[in-house]
Amino acid sequence: MIGVCSTATVVGIIVYLIRQGIWERYIKPLVSRKPKLSIRFEDEMDVIHIQHSQPDDIEQMVASSMNVIQTEHPYERYTMPSFENPFPQLFERDSTNKRIYNDQLKEYYKEKEAEFRNIHQGTIEDGFMKPLKLILRNDGNVPSGKMNIVVYVQPTENVYISDARQKISADTVEPPICIPEGAFPILAYKREPYSYSKWDFSKCIQEQLEFSKDFLNHQSQDDSLLPVIYVDTRFEQKVSISYKIIDSTVLEPYSGELIVWIDETEDKIKNIHKMAIHNNPVSVIYNDTELITSLRNLSLNKKGHLLSKAYAHTFSFGR
Repeated sequence: MIGVCSTATVVGIIVYLIRQGIWERYIKPLVSRKPKLSIRFEDEMDVIHIQHSQPDDIEQMVASSMNVIQTEHPYERYTMPSFENPFPQLFERDSTNKRIYNDQLKEYYKEKEAEFRNIHQGTIEDGFMKPLKLILRNDGNVPSGKMNIVVYVQPTENVYISDARQKISADTVEPPICIPEGAFPILAYKREPYSYSKWDFSKCIQEQLEFSKDFLNHQSQDDSLLPVIYVDTRFEQKVSISYKIIDSTVLEPYSGELIVWIDETEDKIKNIHKMAIHNNPVSVIYNDTELITSLRNLSLNKKGHLLSKAYAHTFSFGR
């Protein structure tokens, strides 16, 4: 009987504490002390949307840069000496210098074009490679123990880490100098160094990445352990980044999934949303984010019509 009364008393006390809010505020944090581990994107999001990109025209970029060079260093005009020239040696020497200068200038143009192509190509590639920083977080109320972390990436095509980006050093010839009336032509032998970036698109990320860490303090994060992941935004796709964290102080592993969408859906849906508001503002009940989520959850064909019953009109998209 005493045991029953004691149990009833304890239950009664707990119920009282819960009703008074004391349990949630003071007692529960003490009896449920444990780490809360997760991996998030840098902006603390689990799902991000990236606009599908179209690379710039490299030929136009190279041509624009070469126009500047050719304006600063134009070809020299010269005329061949005539037989009636009373100073044939002087004019012959002058025309020879200019011919040599123009030949060197031609090689200079050729090397500068290759330099501009390398630099602009690297800039274009860096532009469509979107970096995604992964953050290891502990939002719990105690430090973690030793952790083993496994990150899975699917698909691995068009997904990379920083070792696929190379920094290449090269050099190009300096512009030649022409002295029209000099005794000898000045040859251009000096070279100028430059560097450019280049992505090795054959080095896709591994499907499984493994890491370890001794501990992570509570209410803190580590932004240096996990690699920066780069996605090629030229290709429309969904990238799944799932993870499992095994903590030596916790029985069950922590797991989760991050999603990256690369497509043009956002702009299309926003345009549809604006059209729907214009045609029937009362019936529109979704914001852009909800529409994007609804569309993907429904897995509608990209040439489908109605996004939801909120739209009484038919809008085609993706055509």
